[in-house]
Amino acid sequence: MTEEEIRKTASRFLANHGLAERGWVFRFDRAKRRAGCCNFNKKQISLSHSFCKVACDEEVKNTLLHEIAHALVGPGHRHNRVWRQKAREIGCDAKVTHNLNFSEARYRVGCMQGCWEITRHRINRNWLKHRRCGKCGSDLGLYDSKAA
Repeated sequence: MTEEEIRKTASRFLANHGLAERGWVFRFDRAKRRAGCCNFNKKQISLSHSFCKVACDEEVKNTLLHEIAHALVGPGHRHNRVWRQKAREIGCDAKVTHNLNFSEARYRVGCMQGCWEITRHRINRNWLKHRRCGKCGSDLGLYDSKAA
């Protein structure tokens, strides 16, 4: 789906479920790890731009319905029975996670001796100061994929 098709689909879904008339809106966001978000304070459903680039049409629609189900049941239900029932009722598969890898982490942090390594999308460089490997005591290294 194109960005415009996603916007139209989201607007149609919000209208069909009575959320548009209650002030709910759709937008894209820059999330790297989650596909969608329902913000009750802003009355806003958002989808990750990165997710939408790699997801098929059905995954995008299902994620929109997932977030709309959150908006319909209200805050406090997370992914409980009430939310699952509403999600299925409106046509969502009611799954909580996706299995798409739609964003490569920018940073790799690890032991300089190779004991371990983790990836991060963001990092506080001050966190690395005065840190050592818990296994061997060596320094930690930071690799920034944008600097390469």
